[in-house]
Amino acid sequence: MVNQEGIAPSSSDLTSGDVAVEAGEPGLDAQVLRASAMRQARWLIEFYRITPEELVPAVRAPEPEAMNEAAGAPEARPVKYRHPVSGETWDGDGPHPQWMRQALLHDGYRVEELRVTDSEEDPHARPAA
Repeated sequence: MVNQEGIAPSSSDLTSGDVAVEAGEPGLDAQVLRASAMRQARWLIEFYRITPEELVPAVRAPEPEAMNEAAGAPEARPVKYRHPVSGETWDGDGPHPQWMRQALLHDGYRVEELRVTDSEEDPHARPAA
């Protein structure tokens, strides 16, 4: 099914004429919309001669690790520093946060006082049930 003029298909080419495919049109059944979308997809696949091998990589779900990286979700890192009053934390990665600069330069704290020790329990953690 190739357009004789070599022109990409128009929306009128993609419908069979029995249903006007407008997603917002009231009264259209979901099955009718799905059937029309399937006809359009089949027509486009045939028109552009798309092979199943070309479709598989596009359909495959990304790995969970790749999803986190793509979303920019930061990894959970252990807390190395905690403000004793506000409870703000820092994992030691990157530049010093503002609360730490304030505590060291203006509030009189020393780095050792802000460092979380292994024996120190997290005061903000929920008790184990």
